[in-house]
Amino acid sequence: MAGKILNVEKSQFIQKNIDIYTKNRLGQYSKFLSSSPTFVTYYHRNMVESRQDVGTGGIEAENGARSPIRFNKIINLPVYNMPELHPDLTYDETGADIELDCSDLILLPNTIKPNEGDFFIVQLPGSVEYLFRVNNFNFNTIQSNDFYRFDADVKFIGNHAEERYGLVHQVVETFITVFENIGTEDKCFIREGDVDYVNGLSDLFYKLREYYFNAFYIRDLNTFSFMTGSFSEFGRPLWRYDPYVEKFINESGIFFDENEEHALVLTPADVMDDDFKLKYSQTLYDAVFKHNIEMLRPYEYMVTTIITSLVSMFNISQYNGEAVHVYSYKKPFVKSVSTSLPVCDCCTIQSAGTPGENGSSEVWYDINPMPKCTPTWDLADGKEYMSSEFLKAIKDGCIDTDDLYEVIIFNFLRNIEMKYIREDIIDELEKDERNYMFLPLVIYILGTKFKDYFVSEREIEV
Repeated sequence: MAGKILNVEKSQFIQKNIDIYTKNRLGQYSKFLSSSPTFVTYYHRNMVESRQDVGTGGIEAENGARSPIRFNKIINLPVYNMPELHPDLTYDETGADIELDCSDLILLPNTIKPNEGDFFIVQLPGSVEYLFRVNNFNFNTIQSNDFYRFDADVKFIGNHAEERYGLVHQVVETFITVFENIGTEDKCFIREGDVDYVNGLSDLFYKLREYYFNAFYIRDLNTFSFMTGSFSEFGRPLWRYDPYVEKFINESGIFFDENEEHALVLTPADVMDDDFKLKYSQTLYDAVFKHNIEMLRPYEYMVTTIITSLVSMFNISQYNGEAVHVYSYKKPFVKSVSTSLPVCDCCTIQSAGTPGENGSSEVWYDINPMPKCTPTWDLADGKEYMSSEFLKAIKDGCIDTDDLYEVIIFNFLRNIEMKYIREDIIDELEKDERNYMFLPLVIYILGTKFKDYFVSEREIEV
């Protein structure tokens, strides 16, 4: 999971890039990265929005309100090989002239390709602004796709360079550099207008993750569980253990942080059914993780059984636990000439027909689920994660619900865009069965949406 977008320490950014590139590039390449970059405000020419090429000479002005040239403004773009800024003052018959040329400046790969006619502003602490114009560029000679080298000369020295040189009238969009993404496959620029929303997604992801951990993680068991409100015959509280939740948390990696020394990896707290992997592959959890509903199957019954295995952490740690199992029956009736039907011990049977019906001499009996073996459409007011109605609605692509978690999951699986409103999601938080089952899915979806933002549209439009 990607971290914060803004307020990244520059020293950490530099060191991370040194580590990455030293392993993959030549020594001379890493030497550039070992030096500190200068962070500039860069005005990158937008080829789509610009109405005429500068090189034709047919434009009235290169800068200002009358210029047909348009720029994308990029804040905090790192530039390497920037010399100390000591301008020379020369005089001729027209008066004083300031000269300051910079050669062999370097931009890192996977950022932007400099154009002749681009501009950038350098402002060092305690100094006025220096406005430079890019004159030419070329590939470095180490590898064809490593660096862009370019030259620039100063055009203005003073405060408010953007306004005084007219660039303010030519900016189409403003981007902010994501330092930690340079050198990765993720895009390293974010539109200024998206900063608050994307930062909000990231922050909400971590807030919900922290809440879920505090509400449901049991350190003695190294798994997530919650008290059902029932008690064992010995008067001890009964804890719910859902192996589907556990497998999803492990598989999705929502509690794994690559920047931390330790990552949370859950260990199975009970012995699983022989066909557990098959059942899991048809659950909502697997569908969300794979973002694919092809194998999604509406399970019709949820069964909880008391955990009795001596190797289970529940019994080792002296917790009374019950484990979740799901089943699906293609036929709601079983038939036999005897009332002693081979049904599971959590169900009873009742007569549903008489001999001779439908031309048969056999008696029909209906499986009558007890509370321990409950139809999923009766659980949690129909909001159980295995609910047949909810899963069928996902498959059909049509849902009628005011449940926020269901809306988030449905829209994600059906590729429907939505805004994730922080206050509304936080209002749903409770230490209950619904959050125990649904919240990991919501957390994963928020994390996926955050990462998708940086994977799509990696390049700045030019």
